[in-house]
Amino acid sequence: MISFEDRTPVPSRATPSADGPSHALAEVIGASLDLTETLTAAAAALRAVTGADLAVIYLHDPTRDTLRQIVTTADDRGRDEIVTLRGRSVGDVPFWFAVRNCPSGVLELPDPVAVHALSPDRARRIQMGASLGVALRHPSVARTDDAPFGVAFCTWQAPRRGFAADAVRSARSIAAQAAVAIANAHNHAQGEELVRRLSLLAAWATRLAAAGSPDQVRARAARAAALLLDSPIVAHWSPGIADWHPLPPVVGEDHEAVLASLASQGDRFRALADDDLPSELVSVLADRGLDHAAISVTQDRMSLLFLARELRPSALDGQLASLLADLTGSALRTAEAHARVAHLALTDPLTEVGNRRAFEARVGEVLALSVRTGRPTSLCLIDLDHFRAFNETGGHQIGDEALRLVAGALRAQMRSSDQAFRIGGDEFALVLEDTPASSAVTLLQRVLETLRATHLGDVSITAGIAEAPAHGQEVDALYGAADEALYAGKRAGRGQVRLAKARREDPPAGY
Repeated sequence: MISFEDRTPVPSRATPSADGPSHALAEVIGASLDLTETLTAAAAALRAVTGADLAVIYLHDPTRDTLRQIVTTADDRGRDEIVTLRGRSVGDVPFWFAVRNCPSGVLELPDPVAVHALSPDRARRIQMGASLGVALRHPSVARTDDAPFGVAFCTWQAPRRGFAADAVRSARSIAAQAAVAIANAHNHAQGEELVRRLSLLAAWATRLAAAGSPDQVRARAARAAALLLDSPIVAHWSPGIADWHPLPPVVGEDHEAVLASLASQGDRFRALADDDLPSELVSVLADRGLDHAAISVTQDRMSLLFLARELRPSALDGQLASLLADLTGSALRTAEAHARVAHLALTDPLTEVGNRRAFEARVGEVLALSVRTGRPTSLCLIDLDHFRAFNETGGHQIGDEALRLVAGALRAQMRSSDQAFRIGGDEFALVLEDTPASSAVTLLQRVLETLRATHLGDVSITAGIAEAPAHGQEVDALYGAADEALYAGKRAGRGQVRLAKARREDPPAGY
């Protein structure tokens, strides 16, 4: 159930008179779906039919168990006293539970002070020497515990001996009309809220479908859940990966295993009890006022959204979360498929390093950055020595194994930001961003040492290294410098790492 709007009461466009309060209320019900206007008309009608000094209507917000809306016929002084209850627990409202639990839905208290519900001073301030309370119920906004969604009170300043039967009947009739009107206004507001949130969901669905990578899908799904479902902390899980938005609540812990376990069991959308989560996570969320957690899982159990929020999720929240989880799962599968295709298009299938196409794209990108910033980038060209001998003595399978050994040794010595490529039959390249040539020499010397003791024996390589921008500011120039160093190493006997020669200074203009 969506909470009723918390608004300052405004005068009704059609205030019922004592002569025809029921008719006037019916006119307002037929003419308006504005909740405050309807409540104001109902309160005036209740006061008129009962002859009460004051009428007050309270509406309940079940998600918070507080008073969401209060309308009263009191003057400004009396209103100030009553509206202080707004936002507080329903337990602070005199006789709320007495009316709720009364079988007839009507509570008659000729002298509330006599039952010790109020102090005499408090009773005088809120004009409640006697009270006639009526529960507001309607099937379209029924609660599971049959509690009313609102309570109307007609009060008199002085205690009474009793209430006339016709006044009680009239009060119940007006309350029934008011319940219908409130339900209509509520359902109208709920419909508008549903349209708004579905429109927002559709916009996020477009953004999810346009995501360029699985990481982008996960990030956008988490942001969408945070906005659509009023969840300050969200996690998206898929096998092996848990991404938290904006940050993991427990530093250094992504709780991937916990989320994986939650994804494998139970309903697709469900609220979580504290026992479902690690105690440290429950504690951190509670410290932030996020007392309610829920998950939404795709049908294939391969994608999950975790929500931490202040309020208990409603049925509408569950429906939206399930739709968002399914949209995210579909977008994630598409992005992962595209990523696999892109990986295959740019990867050498034998050695699983980048191919020539990937090399050309990467070296141009990194060189442009190096020229712009002045920070060094090293290009290393590497040949497997005596590759033909491997093929001739052991067959192509041994030759392929030698290539895989070289690729593996390169990967083992590189940083995560470095990239290796197979650019020809037995030719490899390294693009080492933000790395001077001296560091590249050290790296390749380690590779040489690694390859001297393999199950194929001594696998030898020769490498040439050029540094940008010192050895060239364009790809062709840098490649040529590294290639020249490579062949100098081959002519010198192979099995070594050579650094490109320094460029000659350009002659002065007009020389």
